[in-house]
Amino acid sequence: MDGQVERVVGMVEGAVLVVDAGEGPLAQTKFVLAKALKYGLRPILLLNKVDRPAVSEETCNEVESLVFDLFANLGATEEQLDFPVLYASAKEGWASTTFTKDPAPDARDMSQLLDAIVRHVPPPTANLDAPFQMLVSMMEKDFYLGRILTGRISTGVIRVGDKVHGLCMKDSGVTKIEEGKVTKLMKKKGTSTALVDSAGAGDIVSMAGLANPSIGHTVANTEACISQVTTPLPTVELDPPTISMTFGVNDSPLAGRDGSHTFEIIVD
Repeated sequence: MDGQVERVVGMVEGAVLVVDAGEGPLAQTKFVLAKALKYGLRPILLLNKVDRPAVSEETCNEVESLVFDLFANLGATEEQLDFPVLYASAKEGWASTTFTKDPAPDARDMSQLLDAIVRHVPPPTANLDAPFQMLVSMMEKDFYLGRILTGRISTGVIRVGDKVHGLCMKDSGVTKIEEGKVTKLMKKKGTSTALVDSAGAGDIVSMAGLANPSIGHTVANTEACISQVTTPLPTVELDPPTISMTFGVNDSPLAGRDGSHTFEIIVD
């Protein structure tokens, strides 16, 4: 879960933080928000389920205050603390910039949320003239296409039929994993996938044609000189796995009746 969140957050310029208007922020809210703030994103707060009878404007204000405190405790900057707030009912399919339980018939859609995304999420910084490079952030396998690599294009342009190679960094230096040709190039269109002929820097794409590169590897254009692509793109740094254990004598009334010593281990 940790790695997946960091890889996805590392591919985007913005985020929508969805919080239940009745329950407020939960444990997973803190975890994902911390990752978004770490990458410098400025999340948009969306208070969902405001159509529920128990949710009032006062309730939403209290939840908004809790979210603000959470931002502050996680070290948010002043710009990140000035987050936009919207109210929504995902079940009924509408969002509003002002609190309401029953929006007008012509406003019962997600247009205000989409407008907020356009206003507050900056466009990607893209260099289309540089050699093509893409960091592989996700991977899946298709029965017909083979390995499908998904990532955000860092620089350059890629087209179907282009020759590419996979790169990774090892102790001995840059290692070429495999050389191949892009056979399929795909983009997300809503909830479906659409085939495209080309894509450029800033786009998130999925490609087929290479069988060996994996998550964290770089896909680069073979036509670029190795001097221009000297090192793979930096990989996402994941938090190391941690575990804390408390050892103590079991002081239960039923412990040690036979003269033996028992211990308890508490794992967090």
